[in-house]
Amino acid sequence: MGDGCATTIPYQWLLSEAQRVGIGWLAWSWDTSNSDCKVGAASIFNMTSNLTSASGLVAGWASDVMRDDTNSIKNTSVRHCEWK
Repeated sequence: MGDGCATTIPYQWLLSEAQRVGIGWLAWSWDTSNSDCKVGAASIFNMTSNLTSASGLVAGWASDVMRDDTNSIKNTSVRHCEWK
């Protein structure tokens, strides 16, 4: 990995702590060409392999954060109001 990328980010712990204390969060790196923390040609922070569809969601941290983890965006989001 590139410089500054040797440490694993404890994202699952961060998700659970944010949920536990009621802090909102958003992980965002919806891209296919990030230049940070590259492994080969791709960044470890790329969340998708397809910029226009969630069907290209990358396995691992991206799918955990978006839908698979108990504390994912999908599993903890609440719709408080509808804007008109």
